[in-house]
Amino acid sequence: MLCLTINATLVAHMEGQNDPELLSHAFDEACHEGDWRKAIATGVKLEALYPNDSHWPYNLARVYARSGNVDRALKGLDRAARGGFDLFEKLEQDPDLASVRRHVGFGDVLVRIRHNRDTKNERLARGYEKHPPLVFVPPGHDRERPAPLVIAMHGYGADAKDMAGAWRDVAAARGAILAVPQAVRRVKGAGWSWARVEDAEFLVQRTLDDVVKAHRIDKNRVILSGFSQGGFMSYAMAVRNLSLFSGVIPMGTGYQPAIDAPPNAPSDDAPRFYFMVGAQDRVVRETRKAARDFEAAGYAVGLRVYPGVGHSFPLDPESELRKALAFVMGD
Repeated sequence: MLCLTINATLVAHMEGQNDPELLSHAFDEACHEGDWRKAIATGVKLEALYPNDSHWPYNLARVYARSGNVDRALKGLDRAARGGFDLFEKLEQDPDLASVRRHVGFGDVLVRIRHNRDTKNERLARGYEKHPPLVFVPPGHDRERPAPLVIAMHGYGADAKDMAGAWRDVAAARGAILAVPQAVRRVKGAGWSWARVEDAEFLVQRTLDDVVKAHRIDKNRVILSGFSQGGFMSYAMAVRNLSLFSGVIPMGTGYQPAIDAPPNAPSDDAPRFYFMVGAQDRVVRETRKAARDFEAAGYAVGLRVYPGVGHSFPLDPESELRKALAFVMGD
C-alpha cells in the first residue's frame, strides 16, 4: 500500500488549486484511492514547485512504480539521488518500490543514495562531536550497579541546556543518569532544530551508545522524553524502535495519526507512554487523540492536561516530571 508522502502536509482538499499544501493532500488522496494517473499529474506539479526538494522525485517514483511504469520510476529515483535524497534504509524497504529494486539500473541509484546517507551521517557526526550531549550522573551513583537512563530532547529553537535544567534533579531523585543530546542544525536567529526523524535518530543513538560505553545502564529502563519538536521526535522514534525504550514522555507536541499512528503493542514489555500538554496549547486535541490511539493499540498510557498552560512546561515542572517518570517506570 502506498503510504503518505514524505514531508507532505495534510490539509483540506480543494480541486483545481495549485497551492502546494492542497496539491500535497490531493496527491495523498489519489494514492489512497489508487488513482495513479491523478497522482502522477499532481506529483509532477509538486516536483516542479519544489525543484530543490529531493523527496518529491522520490514520491513520484513510488507512484510510477505502482502504476507499472518501472522505467519512469527509476528515473525519478535517479533525480532524487542526484538531488541529495539520503533515506537509504527507506529505499531498501519501501514496498512501493519492489518492482524497481529488480531493475538492472537500480544498483547505480542505490550507490548514489548510500553515498548521500553516508555524507549526511558524517555531517551529523561532526556536529555531534562539536556539540556533545550533556550527561549527568546522580549523586552517590554506584558505578557497579546498572542505572536507569533518561534521554531528554529539547524543542525547536532551544538547546540542550533547556532540558537539562528541567530534568536534572528529577532524574537524580530516581537514581537515573540523564543524557541531553543537542541538535546540530542551526535555526534562524538562535537555537537548534532536529530537522528530520532520521537525523534525530542518529544523534540519539550516538548518545545512547556513548553513555552505555561510559556507564552501566539498565537497558530495560531507558526513558525517552522531549518537548515540542523534541516530543514529536521522541514518540516517532519510539514507534520505530519499540525494543529500545521502556518509556516515552512526549510534551507539548503534535500528532498526525495518518503518519504517526502506533503499531499494535508487541507484548507486555512495550514502552509506556505519558503525554503532557497545556490546556491552552494548540496541540491539545492532537495530544488527546494520540493518547487514545496509543491506548487502543495496547500501550499503557498516561495523560496530563494542565489548565492555564499554553505551549510550555507545566507550572510545577519538577513535580509533574516526577509523576511522568514514575508512570513510565511502572510505579
